[in-house]
Amino acid sequence: MSAVTINRRQAVRAAAGVAAGSVLVAGAGVGSASASSSDLLGSWLIHHEDENGDTGLSVASFIADGVFVGNDVRPAGGVGTGSWEDKGDDKFKLTSWVGYPADDTSVKIEAWGRLKNGKVSGRFEVTAYDSDGNEVGGVKGTFEGEPLEA
Repeated sequence: MSAVTINRRQAVRAAAGVAAGSVLVAGAGVGSASASSSDLLGSWLIHHEDENGDTGLSVASFIADGVFVGNDVRPAGGVGTGSWEDKGDDKFKLTSWVGYPADDTSVKIEAWGRLKNGKVSGRFEVTAYDSDGNEVGGVKGTFEGEPLEA
């Protein structure tokens, strides 16, 4: 078995971008033609905090049809991709993955969120995996975000 080099901070960094991205995409609603879905298209600035008090900043950009991309900015981290599902009432659920090529580790991010008054917020859970695919830890936290102005 290989040595585990992913730590809690790496997991939180990965979660930030992905959680952010998921929030944005979920609000769009598959096949939805509502005015609120057009408000979610584009990029969002996401602030996140884990259960240990570690905070971060991410940018999340989303595209219709349940695809999104999230990128951790501060602290810098990996880029995540995944899928989301509209849960109705401006709620969503997402699952995303981030891989770290330097040590072949990865994290799975699951997020549950809501769009309200032009902002997104919710909670996330990150599960970390070693290079053999064994679960090695995780962290939970919350996020909130606003549209990123050009």
